[in-house]
Amino acid sequence: NGNDGKRTDFWSPSIVLNQSANAIDQLYLTNNGIHVTGWMASDFAINRPNAYVILLNNGKEVTRSKVTLTDRSDVAAVYPSIYNSRKSGFSTDLNVDPTSLNGELSFVLRFTSSEDGNSNYSDQYTSKYATNTGYFDTVDVTDNQIKVAGWHASTQANGKDYQFIIVLDQSGHELARQAVNTKNITRDDVQKVYPWLENSDKSGFETVVNLNDQINHKAVRLIHRFSNQANGEGNYVDYYSDLVSVHSEFQNENGSTYYYDPRTGAKQTGWANINNNN
Repeated sequence: NGNDGKRTDFWSPSIVLNQSANAIDQLYLTNNGIHVTGWMASDFAINRPNAYVILLNNGKEVTRSKVTLTDRSDVAAVYPSIYNSRKSGFSTDLNVDPTSLNGELSFVLRFTSSEDGNSNYSDQYTSKYATNTGYFDTVDVTDNQIKVAGWHASTQANGKDYQFIIVLDQSGHELARQAVNTKNITRDDVQKVYPWLENSDKSGFETVVNLNDQINHKAVRLIHRFSNQANGEGNYVDYYSDLVSVHSEFQNENGSTYYYDPRTGAKQTGWANINNNN
C-alpha cells in the first residue's frame, strides 16, 4: 500500500471464467470399437479435475472412458485464457460393437469432481457423426438401362456381403431389384472423410439396372442395400438416392419438384397418377 498511504491503481476489465472449447481430431474404427483423439478445455474444470469422453448414439450413452489429459501447446496458443488449456489433449478407445450403432453418433466431453463422472460435472457436446451414408455419383438413364455408380458406407455393413440396387416408385413400392455387378471398389476419398465407418475404404459400387414397363416413364428412387441374405432381405441397411427421372420429364426448379405431362405439356405435381393412366 506504500509507506505514505498514496497510490495509483489501474483496474483490468472484468474477467468471467465461463469459457470452453473442444475438437475431435481423429475418429476411426479399431478391433475393439472406436478410437477418438482430440482436446477439451474449460474454465469450469477448475474444481472438476476428472475428465471423461462419453459416446452417445442418438442422444443416449453407449460407453465412456476416463481420460488423462496431455499437453497441447497448439491449443494453449489459441486459447490462452481458458483454464489449463495446455493440458487438454486426449486419446482413448471406446469399446463398442459398431454394428449396434445406427442413426447419429456424438460425444460428451465432461469435467467432473466425482470419480464415476456422474455428479458435479460440466459438459461440452461435439458435432454429430453419421453411421450410414453414401452418394450416387452417377445415375445415367439410357434407352433401356440405368447405369449406376457411387458409394455407401455404414457401421452396420460388417457381415452383410450381398449388395443390391432396388428401384422404388414414389409410394415406396418396389419396381425392380438388381444384384450389384461390381462391389467393394476402393474409395480412399470416402475413407479419408468417414474413417469411423466399417467399410469406407471399400465402399464403391457400380451396376446396371435393366428398364422394364414398371420403371419406365416414372420418377423413381434408388436404394443401395447391404444385406446378409442372397435375396437382399434378412438383416440389411439402405441408402436412398434423390428422385431420378426415367423418361418421365421430371424436373427440379428452385427446390420444388414438378412433372410435365407429356400429353398436355402442363406442369403437374402428381406424376404417379399420370403414370397410372398411361
